[in-house]
Amino acid sequence: MWLILQQEKPDDYVIATGEIHSVREFLHVDDLADAVVYLMNNYDENEPLNIGTGKDITIKELAESTSPLVLFTISFILLQSP
Repeated sequence: MWLILQQEKPDDYVIATGEIHSVREFLHVDDLADAVVYLMNNYDENEPLNIGTGKDITIKELAESTSPLVLFTISFILLQSP
């Protein structure tokens, strides 16, 4: 298990836990809505569809890319599972 630790000052911190190598895919709600409207008008098959970007990002990459935007420094510390 990984621990994600954000700390600006010794007494100011936030802790989040989870697997940092897990991946997620993000899609803006407007893009999803456009896809749904398009498919309602143009798709006439019985097979289900997966609407997505096809671009995965790890939790670690997400934390590293967003931390400058929220002005936090993020460190990654490996914890052993009990």
